[in-house]
Order: sequence, then C-alpha cells, then structure tokens
Amino acid sequence: MVDTKILKPGDRVRIVDRWPADGSAVQNPEGKMDHWLGQTMTVKYVGLCTVAMCEDDGERYGGGWAWYPGAIACVVEGTNFSPASESDFLGLLSS
Repeated sequence: MVDTKILKPGDRVRIVDRWPADGSAVQNPEGKMDHWLGQTMTVKYVGLCTVAMCEDDGERYGGGWAWYPGAIACVVEGTNFSPASESDFLGLLSS
C-alpha cells in the first residue's frame, strides 16, 4: 500500500495483483476493475482519500475508478510522466 500523500499527477504506480483481504482497497463488486490488477497506471490526480488514474478514463460512467491506497502496490520508480504542455496531457487522457 502506498501513502497517497506522496503521489502527484504523472507518477506511475503498480496496482496490486489481487485485492487485499483486509478491505483496504474498495473495488467494484461486479469485478469491473479486476482487469487492472497487476498493471501499471498513471496518476491523473490525487483526492482526499482516493487516486484517479489516466488509463481507466471512460470506465465507471466515463470518469474512471476511485483507487484507494490499498489497491496501489508501489510507485514505479523513474517513470514520472511530465507532459510538455496541457495539450500533451489532454492527449494522453483521450488515448
């Protein structure tokens, strides 16, 4: 689990391989988030309790999933994405 206070937009994180049994990662009960298990994702923004990712934009009514700290296994070092411009960042979101 990662302390979300250290995350910032552009950070790359790895999602856990399986959902933790302690309930620290709230997931969709229908399994719609399961295809992200074990994947590397890019932080779009950090909220008070959850993190939004770029790659799942368009899922969950179009806004992406809310990722709780227990779902984030680790920060993937050396992979911070820093777009050259706002249009580059928006292009990533639409791809």
